[in-house]
Amino acid sequence: MLESGHPIYDWGRTWLLTHHGPEYPTNHVVLIKLQSAEPLISPVYTFGGRKEEEVRSTYRQIYGLIPTGDENAAPVIGSLLESRRPI
Repeated sequence: MLESGHPIYDWGRTWLLTHHGPEYPTNHVVLIKLQSAEPLISPVYTFGGRKEEEVRSTYRQIYGLIPTGDENAAPVIGSLLESRRPI
């Protein structure tokens, strides 16, 4: 659990304020280390008729993600790229 003053906490708090406003307090930010992942079919493919790259592009913009060049690697958050801290 990360608290105020940690760069990832500060980024998370800023993101929450920007996207949801001050009515959502930021008490803590939790950093989770992902050890495995399984496929999940999103309704965006079933009902939206969109292709994978369209969906990726949309969510990269929404969440401010920068692709790493490896489609299986986790993207990094743009503001953390300078410090080379992947999430």
